[in-house]
Amino acid sequence: MSTESFKLELLVPSGKVLSETVSSVSLPSALGQIGILPNHIAYTGLLGTGIMEYGTEGGAKRAVISGGFVSFDGDRLQILADTVDTVETIERAKYAADRATLEKNVNELDTQTPDWSIAKTKLDRIQAMDRLLAN
Repeated sequence: MSTESFKLELLVPSGKVLSETVSSVSLPSALGQIGILPNHIAYTGLLGTGIMEYGTEGGAKRAVISGGFVSFDGDRLQILADTVDTVETIERAKYAADRATLEKNVNELDTQTPDWSIAKTKLDRIQAMDRLLAN
């Protein structure tokens, strides 16, 4: 592997989703969007919910990821995500039915309850999928 690239491994509970050599990755952390380039310092953190973009020889690719952990050790970025959605796997009609209920819960529930947090995470994921499909 050259000093211009590193290995990206994306895993979910059911197994490996992708293993690819990349030149850059931008992903949602729990504290906001972060970027990883070759020779980045070692990094470990919590994932947020949003769009991950990664550069390959064939161009930029995108996916929605949510929840989990990320670790970079110099030549390998390992992402352990709760969910991964790509343009090919998103079932928009399935999530559209849930949107109204989730929006109602986010607007009406006490923000300190677990139910609010769950609804907010699910709604954030749906909104990220909408952004992915729009671009």
